[in-house]
Amino acid sequence: MLQKLADHIRACMEHSAKVGRLANEATDPSMKADFLQLEKRWLRLAQSYEFVERLEAFLLNGRPEAPINFHGLADECVRLARSAEPLDDNARAALLEMSGLLLHHGANADKS
Repeated sequence: MLQKLADHIRACMEHSAKVGRLANEATDPSMKADFLQLEKRWLRLAQSYEFVERLEAFLLNGRPEAPINFHGLADECVRLARSAEPLDDNARAALLEMSGLLLHHGANADKS
């Protein structure tokens, strides 16, 4: 699955770069704004895939190479759950639950 995520991240970055170039070339302000918004969404999707990739690596390996920032991961879950991007209620609830679990695990990790 990690390879698939890397492919998705790469594709998102390529799409983002493409619409970024189109935004730079656009002369119509409305079109430019639309392209910039698309660029931002592609980058956000790439960031979401990167987050899933980091979380999956942690879950599969059990031990990351670098210390885990549980609070940062929890904040990312909440940000994704509250984003304007369309999410179904189950996905939103799962992200919020994951945030709570990460905060709990982080508090336990801080004690040890």
